[in-house]
Amino acid sequence: MMGALLSQRLLDARGAVRTLAGMLVGSIDTTASCVAKIIAVIGRDRKLLQAVADDADDPARMLGWCWEAPRRWPHNPLVLREALCDTRLGSYPIKKGEQLWLWTQAAMQDESAFPDARRLRPDRPAEQYLHFGDALHVCAGRSINSVQIPMLVTAIVGRGIASVGPVAWAGSFPDRLVVRFER
Repeated sequence: MMGALLSQRLLDARGAVRTLAGMLVGSIDTTASCVAKIIAVIGRDRKLLQAVADDADDPARMLGWCWEAPRRWPHNPLVLREALCDTRLGSYPIKKGEQLWLWTQAAMQDESAFPDARRLRPDRPAEQYLHFGDALHVCAGRSINSVQIPMLVTAIVGRGIASVGPVAWAGSFPDRLVVRFER
């Protein structure tokens, strides 16, 4: 991937360093943050936990739960971008080069995009989620995340969650999450 990006001159030196670093370590912090937050969200709501546990044998539904739970507590609620050209966001004009702070967590609570947004539903279309970017910048690990994260969550839920403590943080990454199991 890096060779293709560099040979096509799609990355400058700064972009190459950022992309390589993201490839090397991005999946670790993304996976740890996502799984910890998903378990915290579902493990603290007995009714939700039961619904997720009931779907543990259905990979498509588990993927849906793993994309829905982070709408409540996303691993990356804000993305920073720079406008590549003059454009509009709704009725707001944006000039080329302007820095944009996009609050994906708010967007994923928008009733026009997520009807009945307060309710978690594993049957929503996957393309609606903004957890791993969209359009020109989609996370390189998105496909890996769509397999790895539900696999880990399914294994944890399958043990029978009795309780979930608070997430302890080491900077912006989860350091510890105490989960007590029924079995």
